[in-house]
Amino acid sequence: IMELKEQLRVEIVDMSYDGLGVAKIDGYILFVDECLVGEKVLVEITELGKNYGFAKNIGVSRKSPYRTKPLCPHFGVCGSCELMHMDYQQQLQFKRKTVEETIKKVKKRKKLRYNRIYFIKHR
Repeated sequence: IMELKEQLRVEIVDMSYDGLGVAKIDGYILFVDECLVGEKVLVEITELGKNYGFAKNIGVSRKSPYRTKPLCPHFGVCGSCELMHMDYQQQLQFKRKTVEETIKKVKKRKKLRYNRIYFIKHR
């Protein structure tokens, strides 16, 4: 059983739609800030719910090759550049995956039909 403020070492196995790292501990999901898939991080539990909880990243012991230094000096403070620690090409892939998964979920519920999603490359 986990407790608030407990520190754990976890591996990030996925990303949530809003850019949080996802770790799984015996089936329990932890959402962790400022992480990338494949990273091993030391986290501190900040919130525990019945099916999932939240933790803050307090140290990365194995970094992703896609981790970059954020360009914005306010990264991690204001909340509008959650992916800035991720390589730009990876950001694009993450955003594409998020859009595709969202459309699939909506399509199931609403029985929508679509043929293709087109993404325009930005220079």
